[in-house]
Amino acid sequence: MLGMAVGMMMAQCSLFSLTACSDTWEEHYDDPQSKGTQSLMTIIDADPQLSNFSKLLRATHLYTNNHRTKVTYADLLGADQSLTVWAPVDGTYNADSLLSLCQTAKGDSGVAVHFVSNHIARSLHTLSYGKGESVRMLNGKYVSSSEYDVDGVTPVAKNIPAKNGVLHKLDGDVYYHYNIYDAISSLDEYAHFGAALLNFERQELDEDASVVADIINGEKIYSDSVTYKYNSLFNYFDDINSEDSLYFMLAPSKSAWEPAYEEAKKYFSFGNVNKADSLTSYWTTINLMQDLFYNYSTQKSVKDSIMSTMYSSGSWPYNVYYDPYGEDGIMTRSQFESIRYCSNGYIYNITKWPFTAKQLYFHPITVQGEYSWNLTNSTDCTYDVGNAVGDTISNNSYLHIKAKSNKNWTMSFDVRSTLSGTYDVCVVVLPKTVYRATSKDFRPNKLFGTFTYKDENGEKQTIEMEDAAISSGLTVDTICLGRVTMPVCNYGKNDADLNVTIRCTLARTETAYSRECLLDCIYLRPVTEEDMKNEEANQNGAKPRKEAKK
Repeated sequence: MLGMAVGMMMAQCSLFSLTACSDTWEEHYDDPQSKGTQSLMTIIDADPQLSNFSKLLRATHLYTNNHRTKVTYADLLGADQSLTVWAPVDGTYNADSLLSLCQTAKGDSGVAVHFVSNHIARSLHTLSYGKGESVRMLNGKYVSSSEYDVDGVTPVAKNIPAKNGVLHKLDGDVYYHYNIYDAISSLDEYAHFGAALLNFERQELDEDASVVADIINGEKIYSDSVTYKYNSLFNYFDDINSEDSLYFMLAPSKSAWEPAYEEAKKYFSFGNVNKADSLTSYWTTINLMQDLFYNYSTQKSVKDSIMSTMYSSGSWPYNVYYDPYGEDGIMTRSQFESIRYCSNGYIYNITKWPFTAKQLYFHPITVQGEYSWNLTNSTDCTYDVGNAVGDTISNNSYLHIKAKSNKNWTMSFDVRSTLSGTYDVCVVVLPKTVYRATSKDFRPNKLFGTFTYKDENGEKQTIEMEDAAISSGLTVDTICLGRVTMPVCNYGKNDADLNVTIRCTLARTETAYSRECLLDCIYLRPVTEEDMKNEEANQNGAKPRKEAKK
């Protein structure tokens, strides 16, 4: 079934331009080859073998900026511009079905892209002995053309001259070669996730390919405006609409996609803010789809690993999958239901969702203590930034905190990009030998956490952890201050919904602990429902964690 689509590189003409073309138009499209005396449309109307094709030309419209114009393809073929038409003769395709689709705007658009503009090209393309070429059609698709066939379809008449081009008659219609984007955004079998792509689609004007007829009040008026399809999600998934690249995609079945979507959207809950549902849908879709697309040209060794189109050196270790063809790899053949061959690559239809939440979107969050924009408050301490090179020291720097007059101190930090999920809030503490190699002070730090977060209505809530987190004092330590469940998602926002306060609270008698602290970073460790079930199973009746004070 033809889905909703719009013309790719489709010429958009005004009615004026179709009846009286300017010199600029002629200079752009004229071809020195000999011409007939009648227009292409007149010739098609007079041919009894092309009566259905004539009806379709009059029933389908050109589109601009996703809106149907009053201009039909019959008008286009009656204008004074050079075009080549490969017209299928009656009885070789289901014309009634196509004409029925044209009764709605969605169907009309689909017929225009997938059928009518798939049989028309700019300029003159003759079929002659020894001449073969790849022709770009009005919809942006490439068709192989030769004396003997056009993309495998035999011509029954060829090189019929018209005053505005040339006509060939075919014993069948030219197959529409879906590219990956076409397929997933228009075919019903991919509608469960592909339909979401259309919400971000628009048309862009190709000024270099368009023809300016006049300039009125400083605005360019185009006699022939050529547009191309653009989707803002191409910024994430690469230009999967491009006919000049080679991609492959993992396309989950509906039974695989829907449970993954239901799980993911829980992590992208934006509470009661305006258009929360739209934000949830947008970020859930993007994060679920981020590793479905792969560009062959960027792969170093597909047997060793594959990198999705989202991969960059800064995203490692995410967006890359090792041993992809292994028993547990994401390209395991046993998971493939079928393969669709597209004009710019392959779609592997899969029946099992191959990713986990932690692989795609539920990532750890690191807040560098030495970055001033993260620090929101401090009491009863001084601090400065220290530098140290080490595999276990993030960013090769840390925050050196010293208590004033042996007082108990606090440091507060904003945490951004949290999801609506559960995190263990940890701090990474360094031994004092990082600061002074000869230090003999191996006393550990004893730290408490206080977490302030926003609820569904944007109101601040505070929980104070009763249990202390204690470092070893001897090595780089990641110690857990406590656990917090964020009710709303902060993804894609500039402000912070979580503030973490680290408290050094020692009694005078607790001399075994040090108030001096080398804070490497705050580290939020994701905790999934499966993690919590495993913890519960492993506790086997162990004493539960103390409740936090609210």
